[in-house]
Amino acid sequence: MTQSGSSMQALVLRHDGFSGRVGGLAIPDLAELLAFERIAVPRAGPGQVLIRVACSPVNPSDLHYIKGEYGQPRRRGTPAGSKAPAPSLPPVMRRVPPWSASG
Repeated sequence: MTQSGSSMQALVLRHDGFSGRVGGLAIPDLAELLAFERIAVPRAGPGQVLIRVACSPVNPSDLHYIKGEYGQPRRRGTPAGSKAPAPSLPPVMRRVPPWSASG
């Protein structure tokens, strides 16, 4: 098992819950919704792996989530986005079992 630090940088949400409004994808001032912070590296639980992510695309669903317009509520202080939690996560396991679409 390899561990490359106990903290990482992430864009974290500044607000909880839903915004109560629906708008377009534009975000005039990202600083109103996100903060760039150093947070603890998450730990993988049983049957999980932690994967280092160098960069990740921003999807329209991510923008709606950050704005509080998506189908799940925001949680203040957690990494933004719905696909990968944050960049630069250290690997927890070296071997990942094969994945099968059939389950």
